[in-house]
Amino acid sequence: MRGQLQESNMPELEGFDPGAPLSLIVGWRSGRTVQGRDLVIADAVETELRKYVVESAAKLDLPGGRDFDLDDDQGEAPFLRVPADELMDHVLIDTVRSGSSLPTASVQEARRLQFYAVLLGGTPETRTIFVRRGSPIKLADKGLVALFNDALNRITVPIFAFDPWFDVIVYKEKVWVLNQTNFKALFKDTETVLAKTSEWVEELSAVLPIEGGSKAYLAERLRANSHLRNKVQAILRKPHIAKLTPSDLTDAMMKHDLDPGELMPNGSLAFTSSTEKDILFLLNEDFFKGDFSGDPYAASKKSPRA
Repeated sequence: MRGQLQESNMPELEGFDPGAPLSLIVGWRSGRTVQGRDLVIADAVETELRKYVVESAAKLDLPGGRDFDLDDDQGEAPFLRVPADELMDHVLIDTVRSGSSLPTASVQEARRLQFYAVLLGGTPETRTIFVRRGSPIKLADKGLVALFNDALNRITVPIFAFDPWFDVIVYKEKVWVLNQTNFKALFKDTETVLAKTSEWVEELSAVLPIEGGSKAYLAERLRANSHLRNKVQAILRKPHIAKLTPSDLTDAMMKHDLDPGELMPNGSLAFTSSTEKDILFLLNEDFFKGDFSGDPYAASKKSPRA
């Protein structure tokens, strides 16, 4: 088999068995729920899908993989490890783990599909899950699709086309990201996760002084803006936040030429359309000055120095 791996060559994906039983799941989201369907496949399709998952699993053996960081882009890293406590929506994983016990997909459901997953393993507890964002249905929106075989004949059933790569790999409680953008769309920017924005604001206000009226405003902004959402989640993970005093905040604002009277009137942080970015960038330590020019800058992304 092309790209076949032995278990001993997979330090990241311990227990991966390329020859385990394979099933294909397709599905879509409906609000906070996920609908999954089993798709019966022929041997030739299974053979090709098995090659695809083996090749995706091989990426976890490449050097350069690192931990997922909301403050950093994937860059050239072949994969990212998602920490066990990382806030993400597990509904999709829990649904596809059911495998072939899910209802069988119907032709009528084809237009709803938003993702597909290949499962390797005989039981939910031991299955390795390979998830790809997007519908495998191609040409479904065309008025006329035809197949040329002696004569041009119209095709009236859905045509499936699968990419030879996946976005996320899941094994037990471990998650590896091969495509950061699609991972966020599948597991972090979902309605289930966005419903927690008020909780994040309350968690932030438990360690920092925030005006009462600013809490509802910030929660709504976090639902609408993924960039601000990433900032808050990154801030909540920083141990220094719980140690900051109003005096520390004021000193830092003045150091970066920010107005404490606007950002923190009456001793409490005031989130508005004109202050939200300055406050979050400050808390996340994103402000800096050029060593030679002295010009002020704000970092939208940053990586810790080795």
